[in-house]
Amino acid sequence: MLTDNEKAGIINSHIRNIEINKYNAQTSIMAEEALGSPNADFIDLQNNRIVQFDLQITALNAELAKLNITDETDSYTTVTSTPEAPQG
Repeated sequence: MLTDNEKAGIINSHIRNIEINKYNAQTSIMAEEALGSPNADFIDLQNNRIVQFDLQITALNAELAKLNITDETDSYTTVTSTPEAPQG
């Protein structure tokens, strides 16, 4: 069984992938609009993809909000060493 922190990590990874795909669609629009005769159907398709990506991100963020996330840094101990004074 996955912990809530593990689930959050998976969800965050999935959100990150969707954000990458969304940015890819946005740059595809920019590139298409740079052409002398941009394809309106292609631009519409990319805009629709962006809307779908936003819906997916919203759904995943809602699921993330349901999880009981703890700060995992509490389980780590930082050890610092102090140089010893010279023996004399």
